[in-house]
Amino acid sequence: MRYALLIISIAIYSGQLFGQIFNDKNQSIVVSDTLVNDTVTIEKIYILGNKKTKDHIILRELRFSDGDRVSLGNLNEFIERDRNRIYNTRLFNKVTIDILENGNDFVQILIRVEERWYTFPLPIFELADRNFNDWWTNQNRDFSRVEYGIRFYQYNMRGRNERLRVTAQFGFTKLFDVEYTFPYINKGRKNGLSVFFQYLENKNISYQTVDHKLVFLDSEETLRELIRASVKFTHRETFYNYHNLSLEFEATRINDTIPQLNPNYLADSATSQRVFVLEYHFRRDYRDLIAYPLNGYLFDIKGTKRGLGIFDDLNQTILYSRFVKFINLKNGFYFSNRTAGQISFPKNPPYNKFQAFGYNQEFVRGFELNVIDGQNYILNKATLKKQLFKTEKNLGKAMPLEQFRTIPIAVYLNTYFDIGQVDVNFLYPDNSRLSNKFIYGGGLGLDIVTYYDAVLRLEYSINSEQETGFFIHFKADI
Repeated sequence: MRYALLIISIAIYSGQLFGQIFNDKNQSIVVSDTLVNDTVTIEKIYILGNKKTKDHIILRELRFSDGDRVSLGNLNEFIERDRNRIYNTRLFNKVTIDILENGNDFVQILIRVEERWYTFPLPIFELADRNFNDWWTNQNRDFSRVEYGIRFYQYNMRGRNERLRVTAQFGFTKLFDVEYTFPYINKGRKNGLSVFFQYLENKNISYQTVDHKLVFLDSEETLRELIRASVKFTHRETFYNYHNLSLEFEATRINDTIPQLNPNYLADSATSQRVFVLEYHFRRDYRDLIAYPLNGYLFDIKGTKRGLGIFDDLNQTILYSRFVKFINLKNGFYFSNRTAGQISFPKNPPYNKFQAFGYNQEFVRGFELNVIDGQNYILNKATLKKQLFKTEKNLGKAMPLEQFRTIPIAVYLNTYFDIGQVDVNFLYPDNSRLSNKFIYGGGLGLDIVTYYDAVLRLEYSINSEQETGFFIHFKADI
């Protein structure tokens, strides 16, 4: 019940959003002609620098269009928000918007963009473990746990912000997948579609958790095969509100050895699991910059139903919610607070669907080496940071590719404090030390942000178990 109340409280705490959700329509800001002295007319919008990107992809992010009358008092605010929205398409390295006065209360808008490089055949050399720290400490820097191959990205297909991703990966995990995303499939540019297929197999998998550490089994035989296929429908009714509805089929097959070691891996000593997954995800994203936000907020709520009555292998319902607030305190100081929570049913899911803390961004800093399994959790992460410096380095002719010629870099010193709890309705006897109690951690860190949304976080933490450690992360803490 406590966790159900948390989910509701996140929504209530962010209730200020909902008035905006239904008023923030994707339309022009038009002011009555009776206010001639306080308004200007947008005579023409010009776009320069988009060699590949279609104009309508950029114009989709603007509140105004040719012929609109706009309040002078709000024009600069609209321009700044529109610039951020264009940048957040992640199609451009740089976006500037200038207002050109044309006399007689008419203005022209000049949008200049610098396109990114859109084709990336990237080699894969990654660690199979949950994070770098887990591999370095828990897995003793074992290079047999490296994954290698190639991942091909083609962004901005046809100049319409469509995206193709193809992966061929070998090593610790053999994986092949393909995904194609259409951000807009209708003339109103509000509906999108994404299709995805993946095949995965392992000869080394974690089959249980002991004292909050994953226990792995290594074999010459394939221990797990997984097939996923999904289709996702997206609807962007306003500038900041996103609705996603997806249907996925997932089929898992494991070696007979796994249920002998953990009969609850797929539940009831099963060696296969087939499940259809229906998921709805609403997101209101009012952050200034998605890659490394410093101002604004993010609110989302997600409902997932695993098992639609077609197969009896799994029946699970999950409700997740998150609210993140970013505040510019001025003079280079910034504060962020992230509150998240999850509740799930039933009380005894199989081990492979029993994840809480320790994956993605869902962990208390200072406990990166630990996994805390469970159905329900609450988590709060607070960070205060100071920008040390922000600059750009132009490599000039030393870099032949224009899209990589300018290197932006920003460095932030931060301090943080996290607190959370995982609720477990049934306990594995040797995995209960950190369950059903509040844990906390804090410390000092350094964030380095550069181009193409790359973030490096260096952190030194102490947690509620009086454990200390130096941790490295390659994602922003959002």
